[in-house]
Amino acid sequence: MNQPIETTATRDAEERAPRPFVHVDGLSLEYRTGTFGSGRVEALHDLTFEIPAGSLWALVGANGSGKSSLIRCALGFRTPTKGSVRLFGEAPTIKNLRARVGVVLDGRLPLERLTGREYLTLTLAMAGFDRHAARERADEILARLGLADASHRAHGTWSTGMERRLAFAEAIARQVPLLVLDEPGSGLDPLALQTLREELEAHRARGGAALVATHVLDGLGADLFDRVLVLHRGRAVQIGTPDVVLRDPEGRVKQLRLAEALARYEDR
Repeated sequence: MNQPIETTATRDAEERAPRPFVHVDGLSLEYRTGTFGSGRVEALHDLTFEIPAGSLWALVGANGSGKSSLIRCALGFRTPTKGSVRLFGEAPTIKNLRARVGVVLDGRLPLERLTGREYLTLTLAMAGFDRHAARERADEILARLGLADASHRAHGTWSTGMERRLAFAEAIARQVPLLVLDEPGSGLDPLALQTLREELEAHRARGGAALVATHVLDGLGADLFDRVLVLHRGRAVQIGTPDVVLRDPEGRVKQLRLAEALARYEDR
């Protein structure tokens, strides 16, 4: 049987082919537990997927499914036990993240005594914007996300939903190509969720990509996403388009929805 012959043209074409924004290969993560670390818990098991430019991915799973662990590995905050993560063909580093990735993580933002406008202006200035451009950009983003009226109050006094919008404002203000968002819709009302959806659609239209972790798809709408990755106990039980995942002939997502309902009940 004839084997394909590698030529210079073939190698050049491969080198010119766009790299995925996110490449996860055989990713596994274990935590040590118990006295002297004698026990082990597998948080992630053999995950492999790629997120190309111009695509929005939903990372779906109940609490404890491994969503946050995957995000922390993707951002370089945790070292995988096995496998690897590449962002734009490189290992995740602070330099790589600062230049190309916008992030929303769980929890309150720092510097709570700063007003919303001061906080966003400061983060833009730290990213290299001059003072005037940082203020203009901050005002533009705050207005788009419905935060202008509250922007002169200390953001530490804001509601959880408003804080989430400010975190999202920080993530998108620099117009980076990749967004990694952990529960960005938490605490948002329907109008704010619609604004978030529109911003993500615009981000994709510019060629950007996003990995959005959520325990429910109802808020932003499944049809927003190009792919859905369903995690259960650290394993990818489904990866596919929303219609394929929601059709779910094997009933895996039905089981997951029961777990989600239980998680929401326990959070009350």
